[in-house]
Amino acid sequence: DPALAGLAHRIEVGHVRRADPHDVERTDEIDLDDPSESIERRRPVPADDPPRGRDAGAVHADARGTVSVSGASDRVFHATGIRDVAGETDTPDLRAGRNRRRLVQIQHRDLRTGSGDPALVGNMYVGTRIREWTAHQTNTRLWSKLEFVYGVLRLMAEAVGVQDKPAVQELLGEAAGYVEILKSILLASEQEAAVDPSNGALYPALTTLQVGRAWGPRIYPRLMYMIRRIGAGGLMQLPATVAAFDGPTGADLEKYYRGAHMPAREKVRLFKLAWDLVGTDFGARHELYEMFYAGDPSMIMSSLHHEFDAAACTNRIEALLDG
Repeated sequence: DPALAGLAHRIEVGHVRRADPHDVERTDEIDLDDPSESIERRRPVPADDPPRGRDAGAVHADARGTVSVSGASDRVFHATGIRDVAGETDTPDLRAGRNRRRLVQIQHRDLRTGSGDPALVGNMYVGTRIREWTAHQTNTRLWSKLEFVYGVLRLMAEAVGVQDKPAVQELLGEAAGYVEILKSILLASEQEAAVDPSNGALYPALTTLQVGRAWGPRIYPRLMYMIRRIGAGGLMQLPATVAAFDGPTGADLEKYYRGAHMPAREKVRLFKLAWDLVGTDFGARHELYEMFYAGDPSMIMSSLHHEFDAAACTNRIEALLDG
């Protein structure tokens, strides 16, 4: 095929022999439908390459990193608004209007040298609209996790026969409420989602999602407390392994570990699962993760205060007082 032969020759000349400079010099000149340019754009430019004239792959020589936006990545970057590659000394404006924000792929020659723009990096998260999508993932993950923990709590209460106790019912009702809160947050954020005309991408409502992100570090430890409260000493007084039921003491274990409405073996398996959540290094890491994965919980709650549309509430009070 003459077209494939020409493509192979171009790759050979441009990448292996490092002969003539490439034809594509700026990102706005890249033809996304040209397979040769798609391959060119995947070529890495070594971080320790000295700056030179034109041959920096598919972008200008100031961009000293790997630009990989071919195939499926093209569609992803187009959806997120990533269309630019900033040079080492360039500082793209990430603080434009809400409907004109664009993600910028930043390339530096060597981050180990300490060069770069710390302010740009600091503004990258809040200056782009990636927060809406990461916040939606955060709430989806937490919702699923809370459903799991609630299921464990409910079965534990039934296993020891305390599901009808008022204090236990209060705990279970509180846990069920947390599940519904996260569900409501997600549904509301999707109901209020809007398309950004600058890139055609659909973004869920950020402020709504920030509520789940702010309350997650408080809700999850609370649920871990509930597991300890219902499980009590039964979480520690367990056979070392379920295989013990098949040993010489199996009959005694079946007798003394049975639940109110659950065979002993099933109850032990359930309580070992609960112990994994609250008593192991695995469970401790999960709780610590939920508390601090997004930063200081106090700062997250404070940011919710600063980003909240207070005028929608205060204007009504001021109008009432003025009347």
